[in-house]
Formats: sequence, structure tokens, C-alpha cells
Amino acid sequence: GLDISMTGPGFAAVEVIDRIPTLLATDTITTVKTSVKTVNKKKVSTVYSDGTRLRKIAVKLKNFMSEYGPADEIIKEASFHRFKTSTAQIFKSVGVFEYILHEQEIIEYAATSIKKTVTGSGTASKTEVAEKICEYLGLPLDTFEDRDDESDAVAVIFTHLIKKKLIDWEKFEK
Repeated sequence: GLDISMTGPGFAAVEVIDRIPTLLATDTITTVKTSVKTVNKKKVSTVYSDGTRLRKIAVKLKNFMSEYGPADEIIKEASFHRFKTSTAQIFKSVGVFEYILHEQEIIEYAATSIKKTVTGSGTASKTEVAEKICEYLGLPLDTFEDRDDESDAVAVIFTHLIKKKLIDWEKFEK
């Protein structure tokens, strides 16, 4: 599962055996545009190009896929933002993901569809979505605290598993 962004894409791997999902791993990489370090007691600012940030994302994705792939399907949240600059940044990241995963089938779900499928409400918060998944997996509810990108990547996988009836979500909901 993927939550694609330029600043902190999230990755998740889930295995399903006999209709029971197991969370194998989650990860994220933070790619900041500017970092400030102290060198010889002076603050030094480093500005990273989009190319450098995209390369970091590509390396992280390749490493994640080599450890947990190949996958039967790659599931990601549909990427769109209402602001032109943000949308352009996301599309750059999408390009890197599609390049690295060019041999994989990629399936997209809209954010509202993910929220509605997992919680029953298309306006649910990220916390509500993450807690519902944690509850289903028997994980502490704060497992994804301060890790929105990773929980979003897991949520998109669960959306697919629920919609395709690959897990017994209905029994859990009752």
C-alpha cells in the first residue's frame, strides 16, 4: 500500500492468508526541502532539489519492494490536491512510484472512499481510520500515532481487501 507525497510517502505491506490479514511492515521517508544543521557552532541551511528528494523516495521504495515484494497488487490513494504547486509536487512523486513499479498492477482509491470503507463515514479523521484498523488487527490504538503516512498506506490496502471481500470485515463490523 502507498500513500504518495513529496514530503513523507508512506509504505505498507500486508499479507492475507485464509482471509486473515497480517501487517508485515510499514515505513515512511521524510524528504525535507530545507534542513538546518549546526556546523562549528554556526547554523548552516541546506536546500535539497526536487531531484534529490525524488531520488531518496526511489531508493526507499526499491528497498521496501526488495524486502516485501513483489506484490500481487499495488494499492494507492488517488493523488489530487486543490493547490497547483502541491499537485505538481505530488505528480512528480507519482511519476517516480510508477517508474519503479512499472511491472506491477496499480489500483487507486479516493480518500473519501478509503474513509467510508474503513469507518463507514467519508468524513472520518485519519485518527479514526487508523484506530479502526488497529482495532481489527488487535494492535494498540496508538500504533500509528504521529505516523499518518504509514497508517494511510495500510488503510488503502484494507480498503481494497474489504471491497474485494478478501477479508471478513463484515463479521468485525457487527
